[in-house]
Amino acid sequence: MDRAAFETQLREITAGLDEIKLAAFVKSLQPHNIEQYKTELANAWLELFSVWYFDFTCGKVIMEEGPDPFFSSLLDMLTAAEEINPSRIYYEGKADCYQALAELKSNQDEQLSYIEKAAQQVLKALEDQPDSFELNSKLVNILLDKIKINHQFTDDEFTIVLAYFERALSNYTSPFHLTLIYDSFSILGLPFPKSQYWHTVFIEKLASVLHPSAEKDPFIYLQWSNELTRIADRKYDYISSVCRQEITTQVITLLSALVNIETGNAEELNQLGTAFSKAASQLNDGALPYYEVALKYFMKGQDINPATWTFPVYATNVLKAMAVIYHGQQDQSKVIELFEKGKTIFSGMSEHELDYTINIYWGELLIEYARLAYNFNAPDIFKEAEEKLLLAKELGQGYYAGPYYGLAKLALKSGDRDKCLAILKECKTVFSEAYYQFPLDQVLADEDFKEIRTEILMMKGREE
Repeated sequence: MDRAAFETQLREITAGLDEIKLAAFVKSLQPHNIEQYKTELANAWLELFSVWYFDFTCGKVIMEEGPDPFFSSLLDMLTAAEEINPSRIYYEGKADCYQALAELKSNQDEQLSYIEKAAQQVLKALEDQPDSFELNSKLVNILLDKIKINHQFTDDEFTIVLAYFERALSNYTSPFHLTLIYDSFSILGLPFPKSQYWHTVFIEKLASVLHPSAEKDPFIYLQWSNELTRIADRKYDYISSVCRQEITTQVITLLSALVNIETGNAEELNQLGTAFSKAASQLNDGALPYYEVALKYFMKGQDINPATWTFPVYATNVLKAMAVIYHGQQDQSKVIELFEKGKTIFSGMSEHELDYTINIYWGELLIEYARLAYNFNAPDIFKEAEEKLLLAKELGQGYYAGPYYGLAKLALKSGDRDKCLAILKECKTVFSEAYYQFPLDQVLADEDFKEIRTEILMMKGREE
């Protein structure tokens, strides 16, 4: 079979995610064709495996007959790939399947059997790559699952896990997610008296190994702080409010090493700005310096890439958060200065008049400007906000309700109650369908519309 015909058929089969057709296609090929195209065929099996496994992790797979047939099929895909191209063995994929099965089973013996199979697969992979960060991290996670399943909370078991934990950290570089932090905190959720002790041992080991590496690669501090922030955000039951506050304190400490990072990489600037902005939002006091650093990185990102909407939107969100703080301090001149700076940032985006996202956020920024600086007594700002929101409405082409909400708010705060209700009625008409009535729930939840809440509820009642 010539390459063009082969590639066309293979592409159609993989696009359809059809393992039966792929198996039949392989069977129809002559041995020399299988040898000739072994890499492509093995990759096709791996692609099917990856898509189906990803769907499983996203909760998209319905296993009416239980997990066994589904994971048997996944394992068969990996076996098929290995038979075609024996030069690569898919230990990690098999380990993922066995670990998932261990979690899905309710019988302890089955759980232990599968988690042990998962561990053995990773150990085989480590024979070829003993210093792999990913493999050692995976084994740490599997072995902690095994401890939990077997209820063997002994010092010897944790010492074994700690050795792989340290080996993984010793080979960590910043592009990888620092998943080991999650494992360290998961120990707090294990039901045994020394959970706090072993959590502390793992966290201290992580710090002692990572700090020297982070001095050479500061972006390790960034990944480290990001993972801690995610842990605090997820509200795990086993993490107390005191522990969550300690995490915030540690994030602030880690970020202190990243205040003056020099980089021309737009994605890194985005990550830095986001990290400082999130950290600031968690602080009751002392947030302004962290917002200032976030703003610096976002604005540098806009200088590098003035055509993207992300940097001006993120930068002006920071300015709004800062304005709220200064408003609380009754510093009107600073509030005005920040919002004027926001307007300048939006104006600096190339072709901003063609971008829906920029104009909707610009309009919303101006509404907050009017609120915080002038208590909504700002006709000139209202006029400018209306221009931006009308443009956003046009650019949105009937797909977004945000411009309607903003325009309705402007009308209400200008004293035109009827115009506000007319805009909301138009919004409801545009986004309702034959069997669906747009609920206006976001408007009902917005305190700015509380004075017309009764009318909105009546509008809902009449039309639903």
